[in-house]
Amino acid sequence: MLGGVIGAVCAVLALALWGLFESQWVRCGRRELTVPGLPAALDGFRVLHVSDLHLGAFSLAWLSARQAASWVAGREFDLVVSTGDLMSARRGHAHLASFVGSLHSRHGVVAVLGNHDVAVTRDPFSAAAEPVRGELHGIELLRDDAIVLQHDGVSLRVAGIDALTYLRREQDAGALSGPEAFRILLSHYPTIVDRMPGDSFDLVLAGHMHGGQICVPRPGGKLRLAH
Repeated sequence: MLGGVIGAVCAVLALALWGLFESQWVRCGRRELTVPGLPAALDGFRVLHVSDLHLGAFSLAWLSARQAASWVAGREFDLVVSTGDLMSARRGHAHLASFVGSLHSRHGVVAVLGNHDVAVTRDPFSAAAEPVRGELHGIELLRDDAIVLQHDGVSLRVAGIDALTYLRREQDAGALSGPEAFRILLSHYPTIVDRMPGDSFDLVLAGHMHGGQICVPRPGGKLRLAH
Protein backbone atom coordinates (compact mmCIF):
# COMPACT_ATOMS: atom_id res chain seq x y z
CA MET A 1 0.00 0.00 0.00
CA LEU A 2 2.73 2.43 1.01
CA GLY A 3 4.70 1.58 -2.11
CA GLY A 4 1.71 2.42 -4.26
CA VAL A 5 1.23 5.78 -2.57
CA ILE A 6 4.91 6.63 -2.95
CA GLY A 7 4.75 5.62 -6.59
CA ALA A 8 1.71 7.82 -7.19
CA VAL A 9 3.35 10.77 -5.45
CA CYS A 10 6.51 10.32 -7.51
CA ALA A 11 4.45 10.16 -10.72
CA VAL A 12 2.59 13.36 -9.86
CA LEU A 13 5.85 15.09 -8.92
CA ALA A 14 7.48 13.94 -12.15
CA LEU A 15 4.57 15.27 -14.19
CA ALA A 16 4.67 18.59 -12.32
CA LEU A 17 8.42 18.97 -12.91
CA TRP A 18 7.98 18.03 -16.56
CA GLY A 19 5.24 20.64 -16.94
CA LEU A 20 7.40 23.31 -15.33
CA PHE A 21 10.30 22.42 -17.63
CA GLU A 22 8.22 22.12 -20.79
CA SER A 23 6.35 25.36 -20.14
CA GLN A 24 9.45 27.45 -20.83
CA TRP A 25 10.07 25.99 -24.28
CA VAL A 26 9.71 28.50 -27.07
CA ARG A 27 9.43 27.72 -30.76
CA CYS A 28 11.18 30.22 -33.02
CA GLY A 29 10.94 29.74 -36.76
CA ARG A 30 10.86 31.41 -40.14
CA ARG A 31 8.14 30.74 -42.70
CA GLU A 32 7.83 31.95 -46.28
CA LEU A 33 4.23 32.40 -47.43
CA THR A 34 3.11 32.52 -51.03
CA VAL A 35 0.20 34.93 -51.44
CA PRO A 36 -1.61 34.98 -54.81
CA GLY A 37 -1.90 38.49 -56.24
CA LEU A 38 0.53 40.01 -53.75
CA PRO A 39 1.54 43.56 -54.79
CA ALA A 40 5.19 43.72 -55.86
CA ALA A 41 5.94 46.29 -53.15
CA LEU A 42 5.07 43.69 -50.51
CA ASP A 43 7.28 40.92 -51.90
CA GLY A 44 9.53 40.08 -48.96
CA PHE A 45 7.40 41.93 -46.38
CA ARG A 46 8.56 40.60 -43.01
CA VAL A 47 6.14 40.02 -40.12
CA LEU A 48 7.25 38.93 -36.65
CA HIS A 49 4.41 37.00 -35.01
CA VAL A 50 4.62 36.52 -31.21
CA SER A 51 2.02 34.70 -29.14
CA ASP A 52 1.26 32.95 -25.86
CA LEU A 53 4.24 33.71 -23.65
CA HIS A 54 1.99 33.68 -20.53
CA LEU A 55 4.29 35.88 -18.50
CA GLY A 56 3.52 35.96 -14.79
CA ALA A 57 2.14 32.42 -14.72
CA PHE A 58 3.43 29.78 -12.33
CA SER A 59 6.10 28.68 -14.79
CA LEU A 60 9.43 29.65 -16.30
CA ALA A 61 7.74 31.65 -19.05
CA TRP A 62 10.16 34.54 -18.55
CA LEU A 63 12.84 32.24 -19.99
CA SER A 64 10.71 31.82 -23.09
CA ALA A 65 10.58 35.59 -23.45
CA ARG A 66 14.34 35.81 -23.04
CA GLN A 67 14.89 33.15 -25.71
CA ALA A 68 12.47 34.87 -28.06
CA ALA A 69 14.16 38.23 -27.52
CA SER A 70 17.53 36.65 -28.26
CA TRP A 71 16.18 35.16 -31.49
CA VAL A 72 14.72 38.51 -32.54
CA ALA A 73 17.91 40.47 -31.84
CA GLY A 74 19.64 41.67 -35.00
CA ARG A 75 16.72 40.80 -37.28
CA GLU A 76 14.74 43.39 -39.18
CA PHE A 77 10.96 43.33 -39.55
CA ASP A 78 8.37 45.44 -41.33
CA LEU A 79 5.65 44.66 -38.77
CA VAL A 80 5.47 43.00 -35.35
CA VAL A 81 2.19 41.42 -34.23
CA SER A 82 1.04 39.56 -31.12
CA THR A 83 -2.02 37.33 -30.91
CA GLY A 84 -2.57 37.39 -27.18
CA ASP A 85 -1.79 35.73 -23.86
CA LEU A 86 1.44 37.62 -23.38
CA MET A 87 0.57 37.82 -19.66
CA SER A 88 -1.27 35.43 -17.37
CA ALA A 89 -0.91 37.54 -14.22
CA ARG A 90 0.05 41.09 -13.32
CA ARG A 91 3.37 40.00 -11.88
CA GLY A 92 4.50 39.37 -15.46
CA HIS A 93 4.30 43.07 -16.31
CA ALA A 94 8.01 43.78 -15.71
CA HIS A 95 9.06 40.89 -17.95
CA LEU A 96 6.57 42.05 -20.56
CA ALA A 97 8.00 45.57 -20.53
CA SER A 98 11.50 44.19 -21.02
CA PHE A 99 10.41 41.88 -23.83
CA VAL A 100 8.37 44.48 -25.67
CA GLY A 101 11.35 46.82 -25.48
CA SER A 102 13.25 44.35 -27.68
CA LEU A 103 10.61 44.44 -30.44
CA HIS A 104 11.11 46.90 -33.28
CA SER A 105 9.77 47.19 -36.79
CA ARG A 106 9.17 49.72 -39.53
CA HIS A 107 5.43 49.87 -38.77
CA GLY A 108 5.50 49.26 -35.02
CA VAL A 109 3.84 46.58 -32.89
CA VAL A 110 0.15 45.61 -33.15
CA ALA A 111 -1.62 43.21 -30.77
CA VAL A 112 -4.89 41.59 -29.77
CA LEU A 113 -5.81 40.10 -26.39
CA GLY A 114 -6.13 36.42 -25.52
CA ASN A 115 -8.36 34.56 -23.08
CA HIS A 116 -5.77 34.72 -20.28
CA ASP A 117 -5.49 38.48 -20.71
CA VAL A 118 -9.19 38.77 -19.93
CA ALA A 119 -9.21 35.95 -17.31
CA VAL A 120 -11.41 33.53 -19.27
CA THR A 121 -9.59 30.34 -18.28
CA ARG A 122 -9.72 27.42 -15.87
CA ASP A 123 -6.02 27.80 -15.05
CA PRO A 124 -5.81 28.22 -11.25
CA PHE A 125 -2.47 30.05 -11.58
CA SER A 126 -3.84 32.66 -13.98
CA ALA A 127 -5.38 35.95 -12.89
CA ALA A 128 -6.88 38.92 -14.68
CA ALA A 129 -4.05 40.69 -16.50
CA GLU A 130 -5.99 42.61 -19.10
CA PRO A 131 -3.92 45.51 -20.41
CA VAL A 132 -5.52 48.73 -21.57
CA ARG A 133 -4.63 51.04 -24.41
CA GLY A 134 -1.49 52.99 -23.59
CA GLU A 135 -0.29 50.46 -21.02
CA LEU A 136 1.55 48.24 -23.48
CA HIS A 137 4.57 50.46 -24.03
CA GLY A 138 3.84 51.61 -27.57
CA ILE A 139 1.85 48.58 -28.74
CA GLU A 140 -1.24 49.34 -30.81
CA LEU A 141 -4.01 47.27 -29.20
CA LEU A 142 -6.87 46.27 -31.51
CA ARG A 143 -10.27 45.29 -30.13
CA ASP A 144 -12.63 44.63 -33.02
CA ASP A 145 -11.12 47.45 -35.03
CA ALA A 146 -8.39 48.01 -37.58
CA ILE A 147 -5.57 50.29 -38.65
CA VAL A 148 -4.33 51.08 -42.16
CA LEU A 149 -0.60 51.26 -42.91
CA GLN A 150 1.23 52.57 -45.94
CA HIS A 151 4.19 50.51 -47.17
CA ASP A 152 6.06 51.81 -50.23
CA GLY A 153 2.86 53.22 -51.68
CA VAL A 154 0.73 50.15 -50.91
CA SER A 155 -2.08 50.17 -48.32
CA LEU A 156 -2.25 47.41 -45.70
CA ARG A 157 -5.12 46.82 -43.31
CA VAL A 158 -4.37 45.16 -39.97
CA ALA A 159 -7.54 44.16 -38.12
CA GLY A 160 -7.84 42.58 -34.69
CA ILE A 161 -10.48 40.44 -32.98
CA ASP A 162 -11.30 41.07 -29.33
CA ALA A 163 -11.14 37.88 -27.25
CA LEU A 164 -14.28 38.63 -25.25
CA THR A 165 -16.52 39.40 -28.19
CA TYR A 166 -15.17 36.31 -29.92
CA LEU A 167 -16.22 34.16 -26.97
CA ARG A 168 -19.63 35.80 -26.90
CA ARG A 169 -19.95 35.37 -30.67
CA GLU A 170 -20.82 39.05 -30.92
CA GLN A 171 -18.51 40.18 -33.70
CA ASP A 172 -18.46 39.88 -37.47
CA ALA A 173 -14.86 39.36 -38.57
CA GLY A 174 -15.76 39.92 -42.20
CA ALA A 175 -16.94 43.43 -41.33
CA LEU A 176 -13.38 44.33 -40.31
CA SER A 177 -12.13 43.72 -43.85
CA GLY A 178 -11.63 46.55 -46.30
CA PRO A 179 -10.52 47.59 -49.81
CA GLU A 180 -6.78 47.73 -49.05
CA ALA A 181 -4.31 45.85 -51.27
CA PHE A 182 -3.34 43.49 -48.43
CA ARG A 183 -5.42 42.59 -45.38
CA ILE A 184 -4.14 40.91 -42.21
CA LEU A 185 -6.41 39.62 -39.43
CA LEU A 186 -5.12 39.00 -35.90
CA SER A 187 -7.09 36.67 -33.64
CA HIS A 188 -6.13 34.74 -30.54
CA TYR A 189 -8.44 31.93 -31.66
CA PRO A 190 -7.60 30.10 -34.94
CA THR A 191 -11.25 29.06 -35.37
CA ILE A 192 -12.10 32.63 -36.36
CA VAL A 193 -11.63 31.38 -39.93
CA ASP A 194 -14.86 29.39 -39.53
CA ARG A 195 -16.84 32.56 -38.84
CA MET A 196 -16.03 34.70 -41.86
CA PRO A 197 -16.12 34.61 -45.67
CA GLY A 198 -13.02 33.00 -47.10
CA ASP A 199 -12.00 36.07 -49.08
CA SER A 200 -12.19 38.53 -46.15
CA PHE A 201 -8.45 38.58 -45.46
CA ASP A 202 -5.23 37.65 -47.23
CA LEU A 203 -3.46 36.47 -44.07
CA VAL A 204 -4.82 35.33 -40.70
CA LEU A 205 -2.45 35.01 -37.72
CA ALA A 206 -3.58 33.31 -34.51
CA GLY A 207 -2.29 31.68 -31.33
CA HIS A 208 -3.94 29.79 -28.45
CA MET A 209 -3.18 26.18 -29.41
CA HIS A 210 0.50 26.08 -28.34
CA GLY A 211 1.37 23.62 -31.09
CA GLY A 212 -0.98 21.05 -29.57
CA GLN A 213 -1.65 22.71 -26.18
CA ILE A 214 -1.40 19.58 -24.01
CA CYS A 215 1.01 16.94 -25.33
CA VAL A 216 2.46 13.86 -23.65
CA PRO A 217 5.71 12.57 -25.17
CA ARG A 218 5.74 8.97 -26.32
CA PRO A 219 7.91 6.85 -28.60
CA GLY A 220 7.51 8.03 -32.17
CA GLY A 221 5.83 11.34 -31.40
CA LYS A 222 3.38 12.98 -29.03
CA LEU A 223 -0.01 12.12 -27.61
CA ARG A 224 -2.05 15.29 -28.23
CA LEU A 225 -4.82 15.85 -25.70
CA ALA A 226 -6.20 19.19 -26.94
CA HIS A 227 -9.86 19.06 -27.93
